Amino acid sequence: MLKKVWVLSPEERAHRQVVRTRRQIVDHRSDVMRQIKSLLLFHSIEVPFSSRQQWTGPFVKWLHEVDLGNEYLNRALKALVELFDYQIRSLKHTGIRRPTSRSWILGQEKTIL
Repeated sequence: MLKKVWVLSPEERAHRQVVRTRRQIVDHRSDVMRQIKSLLLFHSIEVPFSSRQQWTGPFVKWLHEVDLGNEYLNRALKALVELFDYQIRSLKHTGIRRPTSRSWILGQEKTIL
């Protein structure tokens, strides 16, 4: 006798795909954040924000304005910051917010990106 198995509906599979995609974007965003911090540290650029204020609107605005003293370094930083901005916009376009472990079970979501 065969055991019963759970087969996801097309809607459930689609929902899981968007959650998976969001997780991938978050992972890529974290990689870019590390690359930006590494670039700043390598070139001895002091960040005028505390660790709690980093990656806020004012910090990202500062990143857009910082000058590394070299055209090519500025291009590299600009490319990374623009990639970070794009990833933030992409997260908003997924239409879901960061889930907590029980929030999806209860059908509730948090509003934190």
